[in-house]
Formats: sequence, structure tokens, C-alpha cells
Amino acid sequence: MFSGDAGTDEASALPSRRYGVDFEARWQINDWLSADYDLSWSHARFSNGGFVPLAVPIFMNGGLTADFHNGLTISLRGRYVSDRAANETDTVTARGYYLIDLYGRYRWRNLELSLQLLNLTNTDWREAQFSDNSCVRSEMQSRNPAAPCYVKPGKAPVTPADSIHFTPGNPIGVVAGVTWFF
Repeated sequence: MFSGDAGTDEASALPSRRYGVDFEARWQINDWLSADYDLSWSHARFSNGGFVPLAVPIFMNGGLTADFHNGLTISLRGRYVSDRAANETDTVTARGYYLIDLYGRYRWRNLELSLQLLNLTNTDWREAQFSDNSCVRSEMQSRNPAAPCYVKPGKAPVTPADSIHFTPGNPIGVVAGVTWFF
């Protein structure tokens, strides 16, 4: 399993069973326009029936690419990641997303200029997501005995509730580049 805290994989106490299907399609529509589509479906469970945290059930990627054979290439791309269980009991869900990006590049001899328009629909998305326990200051100062953290410092703790910790995905953006080949 992936450990977000360590940034590595770690062995699970339980064996898992994973199976799925990958599908890829490429179509050269005419001499300057092509389409591609990738679909992955997977099913991942531990031997006790629990969910494998963050295993993506459905992933899709595809787009149209126009190559005008004069150095100019433009591509419209879409990427979809489905909702997925963030913990073994599926009580916390990592939210899926769909993004659309536009790429363009122009190459003349050894010089290439590129322009990327990312997240064209300005989708609110989460790039990295993990189930974790946390406590905010207001919860720590709470006098409520059911508070999901220490009711008061130095007193008996209450187990924090699982929640999603995430890195927000970038809003609509522009990236430009220049490459010199030698």
C-alpha cells in the first residue's frame, strides 16, 4: 500500500486480490487528426473484504491531436479519476475529478515553443488525498466530551475521526516553454 506520510510503499498485514481490465484505442482519423482513449477498470480488496485504500476503480484519459505537418501541433486532452475508498472500511471517500487541458507547440528547426492551458473548465479538484486523523485548535479547546481530540491538554484523549487530507489541484493556468534542441 502507498504511505502518504513516508512517500513510499509499505507491506500490508493482509494479502490483497486485484484484477481489472485495461483498454486502449488509437484512431488516425485523417492525415492530420488523431484520437486516443485509455480506460482502466480495477477491483482491489483485502482478503478480509476490506477496501485497498486509494485504489482507483476507474481511470480514463483521452483526446484529439491535430498535427498540421508544418511544425504546429495542438491537442485537447481529458483525464478522469473516479471516487475511491480512502480507508479500508470505505467510510472516507477520496473525491474523483475530470480535467480538460489544451496543449500547443510549434517547432521550427531546433527551436520549439509550447503553450499549455491547464484545467480549462477551472474544476475544483484534489491532486493528492489521504485518510488521516487530525485535530484543529477549536476541537482541542472544546469542553464537549465527544470532541474528536483531546478535550483539554493533559486529559484523556478521544480517538480523532478519520477525514480527508488533501493537496488542492491547480485552478485554470497557463504554462509556456521554449526548448532548444542540439
